[in-house]
Amino acid sequence: MENIRRVQKTGGSTFTVSLPKKWAEARGLNAGSPAYVWENPDGSLTMRTSRKTVRETRLVNTGTDEENALRHVIAAYVSGVDTLIVKGALAAAVSEEARLRLSALEIMEVAGDEVKLQVFHKGEVFTTDKSIRRLYSVVLAMFDSANAFFEGRVMGLEEIRRREQEADRLYFLVLRSAHKEEGSLHDALNKTLAAKTLEDIADMLELACEEGKSIAPNPNVLKLLNDAESVYRSGFEALFLRKHFEKGFVAVKQLEEKLERATESLMKDGRKAGHAIAMKGVLERLQAITEYSEDLMEIGSNLIEFKEEGHSSPLKQ
Repeated sequence: MENIRRVQKTGGSTFTVSLPKKWAEARGLNAGSPAYVWENPDGSLTMRTSRKTVRETRLVNTGTDEENALRHVIAAYVSGVDTLIVKGALAAAVSEEARLRLSALEIMEVAGDEVKLQVFHKGEVFTTDKSIRRLYSVVLAMFDSANAFFEGRVMGLEEIRRREQEADRLYFLVLRSAHKEEGSLHDALNKTLAAKTLEDIADMLELACEEGKSIAPNPNVLKLLNDAESVYRSGFEALFLRKHFEKGFVAVKQLEEKLERATESLMKDGRKAGHAIAMKGVLERLQAITEYSEDLMEIGSNLIEFKEEGHSSPLKQ
């Protein structure tokens, strides 16, 4: 039923439109309640009282650029879209790649050059905090696989690569969850930053193993890798358990010193250039993991400070 409202101007520059009283009361709205407004392609506006209610269908035309089309699909997924129609000569390839990269996304229908994709939640609520915890666990499992690799127990990289892909999927799921959840912008930014940091650590672990193929097994790398895992666990404690900050920062400094000594020793090593190059690459990846783990501690500290100032709570335990 059409309901005509007059546009008012307040404060000299702000345009406002009043909401129907019955409609507002039925949704429990009061002064100060958040309202989410989207501009549609035709210029109209959509307003909702919660991000969670969005059930949009998005059309993606592939054109001739598969990577660009895939980026559009991922952007729609992250923004909370549940149904996507991918159309064009590359629709099948783009849709299959999206299905492999994005959690809970499935191909529903294929008709000519048009593919319908649907996000299925299967009864599980994908909260941002739960997804970040799952991402942390996947990266922790990658440390186990990397340890096995440099111990010489497992010489293949397939498991490392598989888990890195799972980390990528969970990262996109965190972005999607953060977009759909209600909460402060500060919390959302810190949580997505934490997820990106975890995903970066996963990338570094995969690269360390790829670059260390020619020197594995290697007990020296294994010792440093164990120290890096310990620092990573400290980063998690700071982020989620909100404790042991000082212990974590001390562990970071100690590992950085070990990596520096290892690099200096490498410069004096008289072995073949190929060994030195591979070892240098591994040490650089472990240094990056150390720095990213320190970033997790900083994020945890920022969330605590924000809460102490009277804002929303940090990541849920």
